[in-house]
Amino acid sequence: MSSMKTTLAVRNLLRSGGRFWVSLFGIAFATFLMCVQGGLLYSFTLTASRVVDSVHADLWIIGKGTPTFDYVTSIPERYAQYALGVEGVLDAGRGASGWAPIERPNGDRTLVMIIGVEENYRGTLPPVKELAAASGLSDSAIVIDETDAATIGFDGRVQATQIGFQRSHLFAKTHGFASFIGTPLVFSDYTDVRRLLRLERTHASFIMLHVKPGADVTAVRDALRARFTDVDVWTQKELATRSRLFWLIQTGAGAALLLAGILGFGIGLVLVAQTIYSITAENVEEFATMKAMGASRFDVQFVVMLQSIICGVVGGALGLLLVEPYVKASRSIVTWLAVPYWMYLFVSAALLMLCILASLIAVRPAVAVDPGRVFRA
Repeated sequence: MSSMKTTLAVRNLLRSGGRFWVSLFGIAFATFLMCVQGGLLYSFTLTASRVVDSVHADLWIIGKGTPTFDYVTSIPERYAQYALGVEGVLDAGRGASGWAPIERPNGDRTLVMIIGVEENYRGTLPPVKELAAASGLSDSAIVIDETDAATIGFDGRVQATQIGFQRSHLFAKTHGFASFIGTPLVFSDYTDVRRLLRLERTHASFIMLHVKPGADVTAVRDALRARFTDVDVWTQKELATRSRLFWLIQTGAGAALLLAGILGFGIGLVLVAQTIYSITAENVEEFATMKAMGASRFDVQFVVMLQSIICGVVGGALGLLLVEPYVKASRSIVTWLAVPYWMYLFVSAALLMLCILASLIAVRPAVAVDPGRVFRA
């Protein structure tokens, strides 16, 4: 009986001709759209907190109410000394970041975000001092991600430039720190960043802390919060999450990506449901015959669901095969785009659910058919 139901499902699909192929292409597009939009959303969240994740710190002290790392404001650097008096704090360091105009070789100006932290907290940020020493520079050295180099006219050679109306040297490219908001990120030594941003001598943009081995990071954070009520204290993970949520929710960019993914799911649902409904209605006589031969309601539903799943599997496979080539081609425009392996599994599970929902919508003609019609002239 099972093989008969499978045979019937496959035959119904093949007999539908062009309708079946149109459905496959529609499902392939919907699957492709869901996967790419999911990859964009995932990559966007990672890029939004890339700098925070790269810094080697357990705790951060930033200005009160700062929504994201990208908009930090200066705070008194004495908090670095005060923090050392809190139980569990091992050491404290300073960092500076902010927006400043940079002069292109042709004289035009554009805006960049310049970032610098003390060396013990650099983590996986570009090693500016090492790169500068290798190029024969002792100070005022600036590093930019290679994907943003063209934006400010950097051709790979050491060249003098001005940031915030102060002289510096743009000399190297780095990888993995492409801007996701169109404004390039540049990196320099902490003392140079302070000078270029003209920070007050007693101020820093943020304070970074290491906790003692074995100390509870959350407990140390709470102790700092109780002592410093006029600044915010966050763990590394909390500040990263805060930055991601800001760009995802408050700017609307993440919502747009999420809605596009939902739209892809909706397109697939409508296409599969419409196709399976049409195929089911077209072959209603065969379902009437099944019921006249004693087939149960479940048997009929199984055939319709199998038709839907076959459409989903074939169309979904076509869509997923297109994702990786598209992502590779798109990295020339969206350099931070990536689709992790688990995204394929997630989309496949979503596609299976889509097929089941579509079959529930399309099964009505087959279930409602009168088995007695096969005996009528």
